[in-house]
Amino acid sequence: MEATYVSTFTVYSSCLLLLLLLVVVVSWKALNWVWFRPKKLEKHLKEQGFRGNPYKLLHGDFKEMSTLYTEAQSKNLNLSDDIVPRVIPQYLGAVKKYGKNTYLWFGPRPAVVIMDPNLIKAVTQKVDVFRKLRVHPLGRLLALGLVSYEGEKWAKQRKLLNPAFHVEKLKLMLPAFYKSASEMVTKWENVISPKGLAEVDVWPNLQALTSDAISRTAFGSNYEEGRRIFELQREQTEHLMQAARSVYINIPGFRFLPTKRNRRMKQITREVNGSVREMINTRRKAMRAGEAGSDDLLGLMLQSNSQEIEKHGNKDFGMTTEEIVDECKLFYLAGQETTSGLLVWTMVLLCRYPEWQARAREEVLQQFGTKDPDFEGLNHLKIVTMILHEVLRLYPPVPIMSRGTTQETKLGNLTLPAGVQITLPIMLMHHDPDIWGEDVKEFKPERFAEGVSHATKGQVAYFPFGWGPRICIGQNFAMLEAKLAMSMILHRFSFELSPSYTHAPGRATAVVQPQYGAHLILQKIYLDKTKFCAITREIIEECKLLYSASAQTSKNVLENRFCNTLLGPKISQFDEPNFKEIQEHGNERFGLTSEEVIQECKLFFFAGHETTAILLVWTLILLSKHSDWQARARDGFFRSLVTMILNEVPRLYTPGVMISRRVNQDTKLGELSPPAGMIVLMPSILLHHDPSLWGDDAKEFNPERFSEGVAKATKGQQCFLPFGGGPRICIGQNFALLEANMALALILQRFSFELSPLYTHAPYLFRTLLQPQYGAQLIMKKLWICIDFRMMCPKVEYMVPAFYLSCNEMLSKWENLAPAEGSFELDVWPYLQTFTGDVISRTAFGSNHEKGRRIFELQREQALYIEQVMQSICLPGWSFVPTERNKRMQKIFKEVNSLVMGNINERLKEIQTGEATSDDLLRILLESNFNEIRQHGNKNCMSLEEVIEECKLFYLAGQETTSGLLAWTLILLSQHFDWQARARDEVLQVFDNNEPDISKLNHLKIVTMILNEVLRLYPPAAMLFRMIPEETKLGELSLPEGMFIFVARVLLQQDKDLWGDDAKEFNPERFSEGVSKATKGNLSLFPFGWGPRTCMGQNFAMLEAKMALALILRRFSWELSPSYAHAPQVVLTLQPQYGAHLILKKLLAIRSTA
Repeated sequence: MEATYVSTFTVYSSCLLLLLLLVVVVSWKALNWVWFRPKKLEKHLKEQGFRGNPYKLLHGDFKEMSTLYTEAQSKNLNLSDDIVPRVIPQYLGAVKKYGKNTYLWFGPRPAVVIMDPNLIKAVTQKVDVFRKLRVHPLGRLLALGLVSYEGEKWAKQRKLLNPAFHVEKLKLMLPAFYKSASEMVTKWENVISPKGLAEVDVWPNLQALTSDAISRTAFGSNYEEGRRIFELQREQTEHLMQAARSVYINIPGFRFLPTKRNRRMKQITREVNGSVREMINTRRKAMRAGEAGSDDLLGLMLQSNSQEIEKHGNKDFGMTTEEIVDECKLFYLAGQETTSGLLVWTMVLLCRYPEWQARAREEVLQQFGTKDPDFEGLNHLKIVTMILHEVLRLYPPVPIMSRGTTQETKLGNLTLPAGVQITLPIMLMHHDPDIWGEDVKEFKPERFAEGVSHATKGQVAYFPFGWGPRICIGQNFAMLEAKLAMSMILHRFSFELSPSYTHAPGRATAVVQPQYGAHLILQKIYLDKTKFCAITREIIEECKLLYSASAQTSKNVLENRFCNTLLGPKISQFDEPNFKEIQEHGNERFGLTSEEVIQECKLFFFAGHETTAILLVWTLILLSKHSDWQARARDGFFRSLVTMILNEVPRLYTPGVMISRRVNQDTKLGELSPPAGMIVLMPSILLHHDPSLWGDDAKEFNPERFSEGVAKATKGQQCFLPFGGGPRICIGQNFALLEANMALALILQRFSFELSPLYTHAPYLFRTLLQPQYGAQLIMKKLWICIDFRMMCPKVEYMVPAFYLSCNEMLSKWENLAPAEGSFELDVWPYLQTFTGDVISRTAFGSNHEKGRRIFELQREQALYIEQVMQSICLPGWSFVPTERNKRMQKIFKEVNSLVMGNINERLKEIQTGEATSDDLLRILLESNFNEIRQHGNKNCMSLEEVIEECKLFYLAGQETTSGLLAWTLILLSQHFDWQARARDEVLQVFDNNEPDISKLNHLKIVTMILNEVLRLYPPAAMLFRMIPEETKLGELSLPEGMFIFVARVLLQQDKDLWGDDAKEFNPERFSEGVSKATKGNLSLFPFGWGPRTCMGQNFAMLEAKMALALILRRFSWELSPSYAHAPQVVLTLQPQYGAHLILKKLLAIRSTA
């Protein structure tokens, strides 16, 4: 009995002890969570230089933040007031109180505020170190999806989703965007009063528009059901935002309590998940049966998922049904909220700034006329894009972005402990005067006139869609939708703020929205004569005969034949929208009469013909006087040069020297009050020559002033008016500039020219236009060019498969060396040499690339001998001495010539018999030569010996240059992982899983920037040599005959006076706005030479390098091996003396920022 009692007591004691121990452990963890750990983190942050409120038990700064938010929401703003205090008062208050290095307490967790652009860049790029915050369990009821995943799972999901957001797929979604926007503007038109005005709260309409667009693009024909999902998701978001502002959200298990809100959130989740799952299953069945397309997001996602599973034969590589459900829910939440917010704030701001509204409308009408907006046209809307960027700067959709640390982490000079939340205050960064200037609070779209990179000065200071590898996958989707919607709104309505509008930006959901709606007064824009521009091009093409017709003939044609025959089929295109307007309003005054059409056509011929002819003649005269600019334009290294020239010419020789306007009513013009009837004269030619506006060189021909565009050249002032300005700017300006560009390009390609001694410079006004009174006598010289790779883009395109095949062979060898897991070391230099030799062999000799390889090996051996000879003393006649080296060099020379001659003879036979079908360089060279012989006889053409020498040169220059460029690129990207990651992200975004092609290779901006920077630091040829054949004047120098000139290219391209203090550093960002901007117009970057003798194979080399680098980035990541020895050496070209030893890692899961 006693033993039983003892045993029972022991059991009870043990249980009690365990219970006590459990209570102690739980209590300790609770205390650590609510007190000890927060205090430890607080101490650590203060040691790092951060300041903030002292930690308060459990709730931290929640009470203070809630009070600040409630007070902020209760106050309305004036239109000119700063919105930051109302949207994110807690962050602004902390920064004002403690400075930019501050933190806030979200319960027991500190949130460190980071406002240094360099640190923000590090946080957003190092996705494996700074991770997204763990989604709160209540947040999981709203949506998980891509934004919540990390590591390999995120990489896998991103890869699977990329195809759905590829540019080519977005084009297919444009009709859905158009249909949704068309429905909205039609509703607005229906509420317009007979006076053409109506007050509308556009906010709910814009929400309906974007939800409709998401519904259509996500679920195709099932958009009605999609609408219901959107409504439920929006309600769920509101519940979550209410919960997020409560201190109870941090209490573990609170979500399980059966509160009214918790029960409703779970009910919504069940209903949404059920609806989406049913649609997914229905679509899968239809796709299996071949009954459904895959042009909407759901179809594209399911298709990408199926292809990935089939490719690997394992479902682990695809998404589960639950994951697809979450992605669909995320489409609604992110896509709808972001774009509707962007559109509403754009309309509000354009109401406040009607001049920008007018400029945007003018651009839309010029671009589309009566046509529906299309993808290409939307991409050419520069002013609309500038406006959208400025709206996103002032009103970023999500004002705060957060990341977290899972372990002690180094960030710049800071050491952040595990468990710290990092807050990136997007809105504060976008409104920071230290970054954007004193006008930071003002709406100034012109700050984006030269792109985002220029506006931010290369800093990560603008990131409305995030930044780095985790940048929003749908940003292109959102911007395309916004451009189309704004184009349609601007085309049909003008708008201004209603007196009932209350300016109150707030956050009912995660996105900044107008709390009380957006009440605007809309005014319908009716059809006017500007719509006639839609058919201008076709009419002018069919009526070119009028250019040469006499005045009487023109009159007859215009009044009779033109209207009855030529214009007949075209006028119907105009009449359809014209008659609709007449029917709608019951009045013919809304259309054009036949007489008005005739007058418009006559004006086209007079204005279009005269303006362009005058622009071209002054251009030729000025380029005759400035042969350096003529050579640069002909060279074509920078395509923007012709545009710069065509801007500078009408500045100096303005087609219409005076603009006149009549005042039709008493008005205010600055401080003047001109009465009705007064004529206002604007002497545009005086404005264009004013040194106070253009500088002391205002009278000089200096196209460089336009190197950064017109806006920068004019400093934002209205002082460049070659085609007028404002709403009545010449409707045909783009037509004239396009025609001038084409004509000048063709002239420069075929002729060089200089002024004749007979030319008399006498500009005079004739029919209001500035013309050369005595003509323009020039001395023209025909350019005999047998072949130039810069002029043969279509031919280079045919060589892309050869590039791909050679590179694929090299990478397959690398993959065969790779272990199943982990990394391996490889000297990539010999592989790159073999690759580029192979490319030259294939592209030079087509199917005879095996013979080509032999030529390459012999030429390479010859190059080594020549390098040895150049390093020794050269005695006259020494090459004839029968040394071993000289005999070997002679033997190589004969063997190479024999091999090349054999190939040439074979190809000549094929060409003569019509059997040659390949597009290799040898055939192009021979055909070009034969064409010249047929036209001009043997004069100015190449002999067979010269053809042989050209083929040999292909090998030497082509192989050495590109292999060196690739080797140094891989080495530098080994040292700069951030640029390697950015380049890889761009490649995956542009190509996805498709093979690279020439059009997409030309869209690799980051890769191009990297290659330009590598060529700057490691130019293929370090020196450039020239010999003077006769006594020559060079600047202030007089150089005698026979002297050699050495241009130290490698020194010039690393000169701090030209490139800045970071001249020795690898910084591709300097080329973000092109070579011309990076060099400030100086001749300080010429890796392929310059002028008429610039390397004709530069486009070939750059295209080959882009292809190779793109394929390498897709399959491998790499870093420098410890065995790598940095020893650049010149062997004709700059090469790594001891090879390029890298540690390669095969990529299994591909990340992308598409």
